[in-house]
Amino acid sequence: MKMVSGSELDGTRNDKDEVIEYALKKLGCPRERTIMVGDRRQDIVGAKKCGIASCGVRFGYAEPGELETAGANFIADDMDGLLKFLMR
Repeated sequence: MKMVSGSELDGTRNDKDEVIEYALKKLGCPRERTIMVGDRRQDIVGAKKCGIASCGVRFGYAEPGELETAGANFIADDMDGLLKFLMR
């Protein structure tokens, strides 16, 4: 199943954890088998609030150290690193 999830103009799902929860429920994803891949602090914090693992990617918009400070479970420097992590 494919799905795009995000915040709505009316303010619904304004926080990242709300977007993640919505997607988890709609897709029926088990939390222990779900990983949030994101390039900003909000992605990592949202994953933590939802009880899922996170992988920060440095090839996005994060400032240096942002993903580490947010507490990402894993950090990928490039797409190859991300693929290696996801294929484990």
